[in-house]
Amino acid sequence: MIHSRALSTPSYNFITLCILIFLCVSPSVVFSNDLLSPEARKWLTEHDGVIRLAPVPNYPPVDFQDKHGEFSGLSQDYVNAIEELLGFQFKRVKVDSFQDLITKLKNREVDLTTSIGINDQRKEYLDFHEPHISVEKVIVAQQSVEGPLTWKDL
Repeated sequence: MIHSRALSTPSYNFITLCILIFLCVSPSVVFSNDLLSPEARKWLTEHDGVIRLAPVPNYPPVDFQDKHGEFSGLSQDYVNAIEELLGFQFKRVKVDSFQDLITKLKNREVDLTTSIGINDQRKEYLDFHEPHISVEKVIVAQQSVEGPLTWKDL
């Protein structure tokens, strides 16, 4: 997940912890009453439905809105699992376009997004977590196309 610097360091650390817990859950966790310390549970309860999450609007199969306008995709599956595991809900914020998402992140109108590429420009206003998925970019062409393709060819 990527979060806006609008979130304080404790909230960033907490969200990072949530993701790590989700990815590292072991059978021993099943026997404990709560995955979180009492302090973390209190913080989470106080912020239920407050942390604003705006998924990337059109990046299937990773992030997209289904035919009913609901968030869907691989990243949403992670978010849903984290919410279920922790008994917590993010406040979903719909954006009209990728540029709208970037603007809202810069203006601190949303706190988190799901799947955007890491680059130096974005690092100026976002803090990035370790990627949970890597998607290679490829060009698919008909077999009749010969030789290397350039941007001009496309």
